[in-house]
Amino acid sequence: MAALDFMRENEKQSSVINNTQTINTDNSVNNSTSVVINVQGNLCGLSETLTPTLKSSSLSSQEIKCVEKVLLMLRKEGITTPDALQNLINEKSVTIQQLAEDIKNSNDQECDAAIEHGATEVAKQKRTKETKQETNRLIDVHLRHSVVHLFQNLVLKKAGEEDLHMTSDSLATNPLYLSRGGLSVWSQNQGIKPGRTAATKFGIPDKQQLCSWLLVQEDRLWRTLIMDVLISRLEDFLIEEHTGPMKKVKDKPEIEDPVKYLMLKTIVEDDEEDYNIGGYRYEGKYSELMNRIRGFKNEGVGKEAFITVSIVDMKKHLNETCKQASNKGWFHLTNHTTEQRDAQKLIAGAEQLRITSN
Repeated sequence: MAALDFMRENEKQSSVINNTQTINTDNSVNNSTSVVINVQGNLCGLSETLTPTLKSSSLSSQEIKCVEKVLLMLRKEGITTPDALQNLINEKSVTIQQLAEDIKNSNDQECDAAIEHGATEVAKQKRTKETKQETNRLIDVHLRHSVVHLFQNLVLKKAGEEDLHMTSDSLATNPLYLSRGGLSVWSQNQGIKPGRTAATKFGIPDKQQLCSWLLVQEDRLWRTLIMDVLISRLEDFLIEEHTGPMKKVKDKPEIEDPVKYLMLKTIVEDDEEDYNIGGYRYEGKYSELMNRIRGFKNEGVGKEAFITVSIVDMKKHLNETCKQASNKGWFHLTNHTTEQRDAQKLIAGAEQLRITSN
């Protein structure tokens, strides 16, 4: 509670209290006595407004400490009132809808770094026999690590880990929060409604809508994020930078010698059977990667195994992020604030507090 005491003391020293009222709160959840706080009408500081309601909520003492850490960070950024907090949340918090749009428009350097990272992971693999199954396995390793790397950099912002200072900018860019209760998504209140194209599977960003944390069906969201957002972005990058458009597979020339014909036929089928979809395939650098992606989207062969292990990887990284105190605090603060906002209990008068005049 040291951070909170520090904030209270500063606020007392920097303001003149007029029209003083006493706020009594019931803190029975944490088995503590009622707290009496002097405030300046409805112009009370952010910590004085939030702390009583948090103490009477279902949050544990450890979770409240995480929120206090974020409150101290916000105070250093000049966010000291409920209205300022609400404005910050509205302006900075990235919804799942905005995330999909941001990934779609991300720079090519991010995609190139992800593809190259995947290639380095393939180089570490021990190769067995040169079979089609082994080839597909290595392609899947390449694609999986590329997707996870892109997820870490664009969603969890791992690329900026050298910055040790926690800010609202770094916390507000991740719209995913994983807890024991499941996967929550910072989303527009209309929910996740697919758009007309793969790039808008989560819906179209709309700044005019109120947002909140929604508990979602995990498997469905991960699949959409992997196949329709992250892989689609890598696919666009590869087509533009490396492979180019699909080309028609050349017809095999007639061969008079039946033995030679059968030998050639066997070689061609072994090499292209999975990728000759509709008589076309990608050619050039990373063509195998592109044709594997196309195979997932058209025939689904091997797709389930790929998605399953990719979800495990991404959940592991998300879980590590969500265990950090700052991320826990940001989630509980924004979740509590938006819950109270809808009922006008926190931002516009703190109705759930029992206010008595002196």
